[in-house]
Amino acid sequence: MPPNTTGPRVGSCTVPRVVRPSGCGGMKHIRECYGVPAKRGMRIFFRFSQQHGTITGARYGRLLVRFDSNGRSQQLHPTWEVDYLPNPNFQAGGTL
Repeated sequence: MPPNTTGPRVGSCTVPRVVRPSGCGGMKHIRECYGVPAKRGMRIFFRFSQQHGTITGARYGRLLVRFDSNGRSQQLHPTWEVDYLPNPNFQAGGTL
C-alpha cells in the first residue's frame, strides 16, 4: 500500500504531505553531500564552543553530537566549526 500523501485540509483544498525518501538526511547523505568523514561513534571537536563530543547519529542533514562536558546531545551542521578527530582505533558502526 502506498504511503498516505494526503495532508490536512485547508478550506476546500487538501495540502499535500511531503514524503521524504528513507535515509534522506542521514549519515550517508551527510558524508556524500558535505564530503566529511562523519560516522556514528566518531569523535569531534566543536570550535565554536571549544567542546569535544561523540557523533551519536544524524537527522535532517545535521549531526547529533553528545558533548563530554555536559552529556547533552545537540544538532550540528556537518561543516560549520566541526573538526573530525582522527582515531586509529575507530571502527565503523560506533564501536571503539
